[in-house]
Amino acid sequence: MRDAPGYWRGDVERFGLSVPLLFSGAGDWSCSVTPSVEISREKGADSSESTV
Repeated sequence: MRDAPGYWRGDVERFGLSVPLLFSGAGDWSCSVTPSVEISREKGADSSESTV
């Protein structure tokens, strides 16, 4: 495989999930929370190029 510029080396994949939650109660109060999880990885990266 020939060398490619850094921005073209490998494919970056991102997967995410978020769930909006809305809580409301007596007295006209409400609370909204949106927890989310994201996973990303890069195909084609050498182990020497990875960071922790």
